[in-house]
Amino acid sequence: MNIVIANTKGGVGKTIVSTQVLPAYFVQCNNTKNINIYEIDNNNKSSLQNSSLNFKTLNLDKGEEALLEADYNVDSINIVDAGGGDDTRAVLNYIQKNDILVDLYLVPVLSDYEQVHNLKQTINLIRQIDNNASVYVVLNKLKSLEEQDIKDQFIFLFGSERYGIEGHLEEVQGDINGMLFLLDSNIYSILKNIYQKSLADILDLAEDYINNIREYKRKWREELSVEEYKKNMQFYSFLKDAKELAEINKKQLEKIEELADV
Repeated sequence: MNIVIANTKGGVGKTIVSTQVLPAYFVQCNNTKNINIYEIDNNNKSSLQNSSLNFKTLNLDKGEEALLEADYNVDSINIVDAGGGDDTRAVLNYIQKNDILVDLYLVPVLSDYEQVHNLKQTINLIRQIDNNASVYVVLNKLKSLEEQDIKDQFIFLFGSERYGIEGHLEEVQGDINGMLFLLDSNIYSILKNIYQKSLADILDLAEDYINNIREYKRKWREELSVEEYKKNMQFYSFLKDAKELAEINKKQLEKIEELADV
């Protein structure tokens, strides 16, 4: 399966979706297929040195080669993280040029009103090369999952009667298969910058801690100092919150029919 994360706007959270959200979903679903992640970006270079994910960060001139590799690995889950601006355009051009089969496009957006242009532009570019693939808009960094809160945050899509602002949802609705909603969280930044890991890497450990915390606490009280015990409990709190975030994300991704059979 080939999944492309695209937006002509940079800094909208494409890398979080590709390295954190999606792999964790497949791990939660007990999917045994290999997960390959290709970050094709001339500007941002992510680092997941301690991760078990098969993660490659590549300059744009290697993008075509990466896509051909993904197209060949039909028994794997291949996630392509396209950079913003010309990087996304180039990746989509490579897809068209080589007839790469893409099963799913995810287009993350933030709530800045200016992003309506990039959203429409990206969806139009995708539909110019592939009118059959599924396309989902990802409303990223949400403050809340309550319906009205989402509408209030993403005024550029839903409009605002209070402010007399027209929304733009109808302009893209016919070209997308649906929308996903992802909460804002510091968990991703902590994992990437402190632990150099992905959310997928720590889910088994989180499950172990949560299921066996009483036994762990007894052991820590016997063997550790007060400060060491406190640090372990703080890490336990982090793992609980990370697992809860992964479960919330999973409920969103379950809306995508294409992922059900992967």
